[in-house]
Amino acid sequence: MLLTMDGFDLYPGNTSYAGYYELLARGWNPSYLFAIGITLTGGKYGQGAATIVRADNNDHSIYRALSSTKTTVIAQTFVRPGTTLGSCIFFEMWYGAHSALVMRLKTTAAGALELYNCNGILIATSAANVIRSGTYHHLQVKCTSADSTGTVVVRVDNANIFVYSGNIDTAVGNVGIDRVYFFSCVDRATETRYDDIIIMDNTGLAPRNDFIGECRICTLLPNADTAMSDFTRSSGSNDYEMVDDAIPGNHDVDATYIWTNSLGAKSMFDVGNLSITPSAIYAVQHSVVLDKTTSDTRQARGLVSSNSVVQNGATRSLNTAYLYYQDLIEQDPDGPKEWTKAAIDALQIGVEVVL
Repeated sequence: MLLTMDGFDLYPGNTSYAGYYELLARGWNPSYLFAIGITLTGGKYGQGAATIVRADNNDHSIYRALSSTKTTVIAQTFVRPGTTLGSCIFFEMWYGAHSALVMRLKTTAAGALELYNCNGILIATSAANVIRSGTYHHLQVKCTSADSTGTVVVRVDNANIFVYSGNIDTAVGNVGIDRVYFFSCVDRATETRYDDIIIMDNTGLAPRNDFIGECRICTLLPNADTAMSDFTRSSGSNDYEMVDDAIPGNHDVDATYIWTNSLGAKSMFDVGNLSITPSAIYAVQHSVVLDKTTSDTRQARGLVSSNSVVQNGATRSLNTAYLYYQDLIEQDPDGPKEWTKAAIDALQIGVEVVL
């Protein structure tokens, strides 16, 4: 099952450390203000990416805390190391809010990967030049936590680098994974970039419960109003222009927005078409930024409509500060069935006031 994904496209740059603070706002946990940020155009496909540098001779990181402890976690990302590889931490999984290491990958100056078990013991070293400076690679890691019978499989650019199945320590008395870390992996203050991070577990609908190979996260914005337009725009002549904050960039807070005081109010929007024709589409993630201006309890939810079949997102209680809310929809609700480009191109998204 897909747990989370981020293409880092709708983020601000690093002026006044805005990228760091925006990562915090969107559920990431960056380790150090001066080492973590966003590039607006340095991603795998020319848009956004998270950036990490190894500042003060320390291995800095961003991590995602999972909503619950998992026995098996699959993580994948495009990663571009900085200019000087060294003996540095690259990737980790942890248990118990960072109380117990599950597994670790490190890089070497020769571009090899090193695999460590939960005790921090080196298990294996790959050939040199598996990872190269200044080049985007696709990293995939699958780990099952268990005492002495754990599993770790690591792939780089779709090739198996390490395969340990049922014969590695990935738990010391505690079985589970609840943190996934991404590090700088270079020994100088040059940035490592991460793009299109996807994290899954081994449950739910195949193939979303195992390796799925290289995947691109495409960010689509509202580009037209629909007949469903209960909200009021803050200015201008089109509602969608209030909520289509540009790529690359960030939402413009109170400069443009739509609003309502009415229970049950809904507004829906058309979105732009996919610029590519993918062989498979594994999920749609609906993202919305919401706040409230009253001390009363207010609730809202995102909406996704495919061929007039509406998928409701989770109902959220709003805050007086803007917060991000996301819903992952693995299959087209018009079925349900697998997503297609035609269905995405005809998609409508929106928001509804629940309370």
